[in-house]
Amino acid sequence: FMFGGMRWRDLRACLVDTAETTALIFLILMGAEIFNAFLALSQMPQELGQVVGELNAPPTCSIHVGLPVVRTGEQSVLVANVRDEDSPLEAVVVRWGLPEGDSLVEAPQLSASEGLRTIFSAHAPGLYAVACQADDGLARGPIAKALVEVVAPNSNLPPTNVVLTPLVARLAVGESALISASGEDPDGDLLTFKWRPSDRLEAVLDTPEASQVRFEATEPGLFRVRVSVSDGENRAVSR
Repeated sequence: FMFGGMRWRDLRACLVDTAETTALIFLILMGAEIFNAFLALSQMPQELGQVVGELNAPPTCSIHVGLPVVRTGEQSVLVANVRDEDSPLEAVVVRWGLPEGDSLVEAPQLSASEGLRTIFSAHAPGLYAVACQADDGLARGPIAKALVEVVAPNSNLPPTNVVLTPLVARLAVGESALISASGEDPDGDLLTFKWRPSDRLEAVLDTPEASQVRFEATEPGLFRVRVSVSDGENRAVSR
């Protein structure tokens, strides 16, 4: 039997090959439809997106308070220090508010609810918790909190801008390091500096604005030096 110049055996083999190819294409298309239906039912894309989001380390923020204690009617500048290991800082949004559980609520005392900087206006005496939270679009970081104390208009304010330098010193036994502290007083009060531990420190400089001591490394170990700054009116500020 001949068909178009082809023997029946050759024609039969060609038809079988065509049928197998068509069946394979059909199975591939049907498999794709079944897989899409499975994804829709299992919500796997959402779960995969959640996994990708979890791989992104959330940003963190901390708060620097310009004036921890302010009089009623005055202001204190708050600055957010932001860190993000996965996103540029330009992509991170910082939100401000009052902490309420795991969220932030609007704070009428703050000049801005977003940004790296906001201003706290002291309307009434009290102790206020202010918070910020960083968001890089993929994850929200933990809420950071800071306290601002508002006192009466005629109150005496504690020392501010207390600085201790250096913060870390590495010494060999027999070496020494000079450690300095300074501060300011909003009311012009004279400041006094008290160092600890006193048995390891030798006074070098002592003025109403600054103090300096020498630490002698007589033995190996890790030693912590602290200083308390007082204006004679308020509780001392320690570093």
